[in-house]
Amino acid sequence: MSRVNREILKEAICAHIEEFCIQYLPNGCRRGSQWVLGDADGEEGQSTRVELEGSKTGFWYDFEEGSGGDFIDLLMRRTGQPFMDLALAIGAHAGVDVLEPETSYARGPRYQTGNSPRCDWNNFRMNENDLNDLGNFRGYSPPFCRWLSKEKLIGRSSKGEWAFPVHDQGSIVSAHIRQDKDHWRYDPELKKLGLDNSALVMGDLATAEIVIIGESQWDVAAILDRLGVQYGERIAGIATRSASNARLVARIGRIKAKLIAIPQNDRPGLTWLESLKKMFISSVPFFESSRRVP
Repeated sequence: MSRVNREILKEAICAHIEEFCIQYLPNGCRRGSQWVLGDADGEEGQSTRVELEGSKTGFWYDFEEGSGGDFIDLLMRRTGQPFMDLALAIGAHAGVDVLEPETSYARGPRYQTGNSPRCDWNNFRMNENDLNDLGNFRGYSPPFCRWLSKEKLIGRSSKGEWAFPVHDQGSIVSAHIRQDKDHWRYDPELKKLGLDNSALVMGDLATAEIVIIGESQWDVAAILDRLGVQYGERIAGIATRSASNARLVARIGRIKAKLIAIPQNDRPGLTWLESLKKMFISSVPFFESSRRVP
């Protein structure tokens, strides 16, 4: 199981402590060398203090309750998020990898045996008819459909099911297969590979000047098509595969490009967007768009 390097995490928190307070504890304010608020749930008041400077940076104490702890404990109580999600979000903001090297998320081969299931992407290769069907189905341009196929970002099974790749250490290890509008499956199942879920990256994040982040692979692809990624435009996309997976973006690491988020127009979409904002507080330019791609 992945472990967090607590020293690196502590350094990341100390380096950005006031920014995290502003984001997660907005009802408080700075007074001298402390962030002052009402309680550990983030209410207004004066009984709880978070140290912003010195050797105790990040430590907090609630004088009314008589309780305290380190900063990430406070965030877990304030947000209800698990330790790992918060640690990854903090690392993404600080631009550091907070995971122990030997236990990083890219660990597939470490769990595989000779009998472990593997994905053969050749089973999802697309012919010209498939490319035409894709264009008609999603409204994508022919050059973009060919680009997706060439980059192995979409495929089709012998049953006619659309599939997106799941990568681990640069290799396709599973297929994310659309069974119908509301039902998807992974083949092989990720748990059989010893893997966690991961976001789908379209394009080159290292050279991109703009990165589109969306819940849906289809929506992200539609925007990349219109912006011309197939013609060499310096853009890329990240699809979290569902509204519940915003945290997966943090596992990619620091993104230096301008980010544009495209939430869907529903309550899960708003929750997804708020989760992204928490990950990228002031670390990069961040924009949002409420417009849906048809």
